[in-house]
Amino acid sequence: HTMQKDGSIKHFEFLADVPTSLIQTMRQELGGQIFNRALFVSEENSRTLSAAKALKNNNLNLFGELMYQSHEGLQNLYEVSCPELDFMVEFSKNYPDIFGSRMMGGGFGGCTINLIKKGAVSSYIEDISNAYFAKFSKHLTPIRANIYNGVSKIN
Repeated sequence: HTMQKDGSIKHFEFLADVPTSLIQTMRQELGGQIFNRALFVSEENSRTLSAAKALKNNNLNLFGELMYQSHEGLQNLYEVSCPELDFMVEFSKNYPDIFGSRMMGGGFGGCTINLIKKGAVSSYIEDISNAYFAKFSKHLTPIRANIYNGVSKIN
């Protein structure tokens, strides 16, 4: 909870509801790791809401940038990434046909999700597979996925 300007106390039920600006003021009280985790949760919630708007507006450039920001938070604040995932996200930044990339799943060897222009998928998979093998001596397992409008009821 926090004290409002009018003297009332505002209660937050979920950490995701706490504004980033309020968490910033609590850096000393929370300490390093807890502060970083709380900051990530607040920022990620804000990014998720922005990402939903970006998708509604068909703004894939903004959506992709939010993906990169999310990965950076997972890597640096939440500390659930690994060198392999960080390599794949960084590698994707050299391709103009990729809007964004981030780790997903459990981390620590999980996978990345990449938003790629349709015509560039095969060449990107080939390029990143070769680069990944050259760096880590491991083969990738690419999984192609398409974006759909979700589930709908058919009468």
